[in-house]
Amino acid sequence: NEGNISVLARYLGHLAYTRHPIAVKTIARYLNDERFIPGSDDHEPFYVSHAALAALAENIPDFPVKPKLFYTDEDLKVARAWANEL
Repeated sequence: NEGNISVLARYLGHLAYTRHPIAVKTIARYLNDERFIPGSDDHEPFYVSHAALAALAENIPDFPVKPKLFYTDEDLKVARAWANEL
């Protein structure tokens, strides 16, 4: 359900912070999730794939995409290629 994925996507960064291999693989799966989560009073709108990308970029030292404010389609392509090698 959309509410559950919205909550999950917001906590991907916390999961990535652990750097546990299973956590990283789990988050990497969401790089292919193109669901759009609309904004609310509590958060900005976002794509689940971009939340996963940000979580990995901000927490995984050898991740090929560096943290930034906005991610491009090319960043997502690079991240997905990285995830396919896991």
